[in-house]
Order: sequence, then C-alpha cells, then structure tokens
Amino acid sequence: MPVLGCYSVNQVKKEHETLLQFNSELQGLVNLILDKPHSASDDKGFFLTFALGKGFKTHTAIVSLAKVGYGQDAAILVRSLFELMIITYYILNDDTDGRMKRYLDYDWVLRKQMFDVHAENEKVMEGINKRLKEASKGQDSLEEIASRAEEARKKHNYIRYRWSDKNLGGMSEEISRLDAYNSIFKLQSQIIHSEARVVNEYVSIENGELVITVGASE
Repeated sequence: MPVLGCYSVNQVKKEHETLLQFNSELQGLVNLILDKPHSASDDKGFFLTFALGKGFKTHTAIVSLAKVGYGQDAAILVRSLFELMIITYYILNDDTDGRMKRYLDYDWVLRKQMFDVHAENEKVMEGINKRLKEASKGQDSLEEIASRAEEARKKHNYIRYRWSDKNLGGMSEEISRLDAYNSIFKLQSQIIHSEARVVNEYVSIENGELVITVGASE
C-alpha cells in the first residue's frame, strides 16, 4: 500500500522556522557575493568561484527538498555539499599550489576515462572523432588527451579513481573535520548507497499491512 504522505510545507515552516530562517539568511549573504563582478587571478581563486557556485545551487536544492518533506533526498545532497566543503578547505589549506595542481591535472585522467569507456565501440568512436574534427580550433585530440593524462599520472602518482593523495576521511582529519566526516558523511552515505538501515525510511508494517512511504514525510 503506497502512502503519499500528508506532511505539508506549512508543517515544515512551523516546526523548523528557525532553521529555515538561518538558511535563508545564509543564501542572502552568498547572493551579495554572487551579485558582484567576479574575476580570478590564480587557480585557487578560479576554483573557489566554482565551489561557491556549486555549493549555492546544491544548498538551494537541499532547502527546497526539505521544505516539501523529502528529507532523505535532501540528506544525499548534504553529503555532496559536505564533500565539496572538505575538498575546498583541503586545497585552500595548502600554502603551495601542489594540491590545486593535482586537482586540476586530474581532469586529463577523467577525460581519458570517459573516452576509454567507448574505446571498443567503433561506431561511437567514429562519432566522437567526427565531432572532434568538426569542432573549433583548440579542441584537444584523443591523442593529446591520452598523452596529457599519462603525463599527469606520472607527475602526481595518482591513486586509482582519486585525485588527492588522501581519501576524503584523510582530508577531513587533516583539516580537523573528522568527527563531521564520521557522522554527516558516513551516516548519510547509507541513504545514497541504499544500505539495509535505509529500508526503514521507506517501508513499514502497519496494522499487518506493508506500507511504502513515497510522499512527503517528517
């Protein structure tokens, strides 16, 4: 028996007025920054601008989901926002440009991986090569991407599927956010990975009937 839920926006506003007001004020402060002309004199400044924009959109989505009673899905985005915060703090906490360079150079590796997925599919690769040839000048060739990716791998000695020399837990520990990592990130990871504990968020037995909660909830 699916349950659409009867948790309303008005209930959210009433029960969580202080939190909603806090987040509204936070969005207002960021808007003041976003409304100003932006420029970046170095890679860290450029990255920080990216993080600000991505963080603002994710935060707005989190609040929107929470307001309509979709807290589980909001929690998934909170996890994403937390990861962005850790990466940003970890990069900016470096007095050198080493971490920033590792992050940016890893883009070559990611680009190569994207093409490698289709390497054995002749039809797809034919289309990719055609588009690259038709693209404007300055478009990197597959050979150039492969070469730069290999160069980046040798330079930074990347661990597989990771740009940093530390995993997220290691980065969190270095910037004194390990407690938050073990709570916010790890616990909410259960939702995104659909672990067994998450079943209780969506399915229950009431009066001998199986109930599936597919609507708004507290």
